[in-house]
Amino acid sequence: MWWLGGARDADFDAWRRAAAEHGRMGASFLVHSARYNVLVLTPMAVDLLAHDSLIVKLTRGCQLALQLVDADVERTSEIGPWAAFDDATRARPTIAFAIMPADPIPVDCRQGQIPRFSAISRGVLYGVNPAYSPRYDARRAELRREGVLEPAILSGRAPVVKIGRGQYFKDGTEQLRLYLEPDVFAPDPDGRPARLELHVWDPVSDVPEILPIPEEVIRAVWQQLLPWRATLLGAGGERPREPIPMHLPVPRDSVFREAHARYQAGEFGRSAADALGRLTYRPMPQRSEVRDAMIQAASVFAAYGEDQAAIALLTDVMEVFPCLTFAPEAPASMRSIAESVRPMARCTAVPLPLIALRSLVPGGGTWTSPGRRNFALTMLASTAGSYLVAAGLRAYSRSEYEKYLAYDGSTNTPPEAIYDRVELARTLSNAATIGAVSVWVFSALEALYTEHRHARALDEVRDVGRPRRSARLAPVVLPRGLALAVQLR
Repeated sequence: MWWLGGARDADFDAWRRAAAEHGRMGASFLVHSARYNVLVLTPMAVDLLAHDSLIVKLTRGCQLALQLVDADVERTSEIGPWAAFDDATRARPTIAFAIMPADPIPVDCRQGQIPRFSAISRGVLYGVNPAYSPRYDARRAELRREGVLEPAILSGRAPVVKIGRGQYFKDGTEQLRLYLEPDVFAPDPDGRPARLELHVWDPVSDVPEILPIPEEVIRAVWQQLLPWRATLLGAGGERPREPIPMHLPVPRDSVFREAHARYQAGEFGRSAADALGRLTYRPMPQRSEVRDAMIQAASVFAAYGEDQAAIALLTDVMEVFPCLTFAPEAPASMRSIAESVRPMARCTAVPLPLIALRSLVPGGGTWTSPGRRNFALTMLASTAGSYLVAAGLRAYSRSEYEKYLAYDGSTNTPPEAIYDRVELARTLSNAATIGAVSVWVFSALEALYTEHRHARALDEVRDVGRPRRSARLAPVVLPRGLALAVQLR
């Protein structure tokens, strides 16, 4: 478990406050059905949505439609049924599920997603005529991982505050809140997101409403707390299981560069926390630097035996860079994980001279590259079609020219009109020929360029972690005089 008690409580509270101060706001995710809205909240999202100004802003957006006076708008800041629950879990990493009944006829206050999420987290429902319905009430909920019930750390019920035309009222409709361990969102041993389902019961039916949690939400919530988890690595004096660090290029991003320096200096947990924390706010660095930062953090997790976190990070990396391989100098655990999570992909390059040779046939170069045969057939059909059109127009122009030469005045068509048709057909034939040649040349150049880019992408991610040697010229003194020597480092 991530929660260790004692001093770790104060550590997490301090880390959480620092994250809020630096603007690294956490993510909240809305999962909804016809009857319920479920907000999945990380600790950082709870802090963000707790600002009173958000719900006041949302209510002000509905002020005219719901005929509210200014005092009613300001009064919404006093609604906070979960403040005691949030305070009780403040020093402990938890994920909260805020379960709110949906209104059959909702009112859109048009103030954006974050104020709307703030209202859901507080249990405020806006509606023109929000009447009670047991089908839109929530009395009990539970989360299941792979079909197995996950116990909640803390749970509770609270009345929903409904805001209608000129009034606030409570009609017995309830909302629920579940607080669970972040390990519920941990990936499977193969790095894939677990199957999570939220079961919600209303007061009149024994059959629950089942809301599957999307894989994207599961993965994102897990990643939100990885920076905190990284701070615990080696914090108690534990030694890594295998030697680190890996050899990775120095990034240009200032935060990544500082994390890289800590990594090389042996501050592994702090370096991983800094690198992963940088990924939570914009602007995002270059894609290659993001990849190296995730590899760096994964190597730290793997070295300390946190295989789930390492697998999750490398799975995300391999989805974008499926052909990534590690050098023999890289830790054995990283090489093993990379092979276990590698997706199917083409990790070989076709020689460019072979593509150029086969491009003598329209689309032949594209056909050589695996997985591009449909595009190659399109190029071949376009070239052949353009050529056939050109040939047909040339034949037509020749027949019309023969009519022009054989003109004897026996027809009503003047010779000038016949000659104009000949010229038009020749012009269109030349244009179709140029089009056929252009498509042919384009298909050849496109095949060469695409394969060249593919080969460069393969080189970029081949043997990651291999020390880069640099050459340096240095003067040396020999018996016969001075000389220059090449030193490899």
